Amino acid sequence: MSPAGAGTPAGTVVLRAAGLRFHGGTVTAGDAVPAAGELAVFCRPVVTAPAVARRDGRILAGGWLPDFVRLGELERHLGDGVIEAIAGAALEKGRLKRRERRRIMSYPLVIRLMIAMALMPDASYCEALARLAGLLADVPFALEWHVPTEKVVTEWRLLVPAGVMEEVFWQEGGNRPRKRDRGPWNRAPSRRDTRAKIMPGRIRRYHENRLKDRRRTPSR
Repeated sequence: MSPAGAGTPAGTVVLRAAGLRFHGGTVTAGDAVPAAGELAVFCRPVVTAPAVARRDGRILAGGWLPDFVRLGELERHLGDGVIEAIAGAALEKGRLKRRERRRIMSYPLVIRLMIAMALMPDASYCEALARLAGLLADVPFALEWHVPTEKVVTEWRLLVPAGVMEEVFWQEGGNRPRKRDRGPWNRAPSRRDTRAKIMPGRIRRYHENRLKDRRRTPSR
């Protein structure tokens, strides 16, 4: 509280992106810099999005949270937009079921969640998704969003086949080897196998292949 009794109001700080100025590691709104001893509000930028003004005076972020969620440093190595491209290609080929409207989840968000869960073995679905959303969950988006129940997350996870996750894995791991050169893929991955940690679907793929091999083997 200030000496005059006027405290800093609670809520999200919204500033014009064009008016931000960089001053040696600090960003200010416009050219005005607080004087020494002057009260100032310190916060970090969370997202840049078109402003949506409501009649009641509220300013919302134009967009949908799942479109803004990223994997941080891992996303930089993978490449921005790669997951969306893989999900889009899977939709075109019919490997993913099309959704009629935007819901709480999206396929790119589910893919990122499955990767993030490999790095959070102690977290539940809801906890991992909350960590993945981070500060974005506090931004007032025009399209409301909240952390769904574990049942909803499970239903969406079942819609993403192992082959789609494999595409993400090979995008990060390098060129896909020829079938005859995939020696390690013919055995069960160990817990120390970093590839299995990056793509949990590999384990499922292994058991699916084992089941197919058993069906092909003639009974004696």
